[in-house]
Amino acid sequence: MKKVVRPALWTVFILYCFVLAYLLFLSRGTRTGYSYAEYIRHFTNFVPFKTIIEYVQRYANGYWWLSTVNLLGNLALFVPMGMALPCLFKKLNRFWKVVLCVLGMVVFAEITQGLLRVGSIDIDDVIFNVSGAMIGYGIVAIPFVHKILVKIGCIHNEKIVIKCPICGHIIN
Repeated sequence: MKKVVRPALWTVFILYCFVLAYLLFLSRGTRTGYSYAEYIRHFTNFVPFKTIIEYVQRYANGYWWLSTVNLLGNLALFVPMGMALPCLFKKLNRFWKVVLCVLGMVVFAEITQGLLRVGSIDIDDVIFNVSGAMIGYGIVAIPFVHKILVKIGCIHNEKIVIKCPICGHIIN
C-alpha cells in the first residue's frame, strides 16, 4: 500500500499546484489597461486587516456570500499546502520551516500578480494564506492523524515537531 500512496500523494499535490496557479493567475482578469503606477494605486493593500475589515463590514451589510467566499477561500486555499509539505519533503518537518516556505510562496505569488497585473496585491491575502497553511500543518501534527499518515505511508517523517515560539517547548 505504501508504494501506491506516495505516488498518489505526489499526483494529487501536482494537480493541486496547477489548480492553485490557475486560481492565482489565470482565473482573474488582467488589468493591463492600467499603468503600473495606476495598478499599485487602485489594486494594492499594504495595510494589515484593512481588506478583512471591509469584508466583515460587507458581510454585515448583506454581502455575506462575497465576504464568506473571499475570507474563507483565502484561508482554505493553502490548507492543503500546509498538509502536503511536511508529508512530501523530509526537511519540512518543523512548523516554522513550513510557515517560512509558504510565506515565500505567497509573497512570490503576490509580487507575480502585481507584475502581471492580475488580481490584486493584498497583505491580507498573505495573512490568510499563511494562516491556512498553519492550519494544514496543525492537522498533520495532530498525534492520531500523524500516526495514521505514517502508517499508510503518506509521510516519511516519523516525527513532526511543533515548538512554542515563545519558550521553545515542544508541543507534541
